[in-house]
Amino acid sequence: MEDHVSHEDWYDAEVAPKLAELSKACLARGVGFIALVAYDGQGSVGRTIAIPESTALMIRMADALARCWLPGGRADIDMFIRALVKHAKTYGHSSMFLAQMGIPASPADGETVN
Repeated sequence: MEDHVSHEDWYDAEVAPKLAELSKACLARGVGFIALVAYDGQGSVGRTIAIPESTALMIRMADALARCWLPGGRADIDMFIRALVKHAKTYGHSSMFLAQMGIPASPADGETVN
């Protein structure tokens, strides 16, 4: 029997609801959760996240990178770097690369980050 349902439709009907349930359970426990599913060979990605305030940087950066995904499977790396810089300005960092870009290691007092 041949399946005529597209990968995206299958993902939306079968996988996404289960991931949403898992993300809600994680959020209720204060646990960061991110799931990325590449459901076709064209770079289409489904994303399910739960990011409580205490979520680790790794999960936040994985989410930022996922948000930069473009049709056709390309990523807007500049958008990702802007997200990384914004986070570093808000929370501080220990990156030699960000320091070379002039991003202070500690958040500036009273600085508003957009």
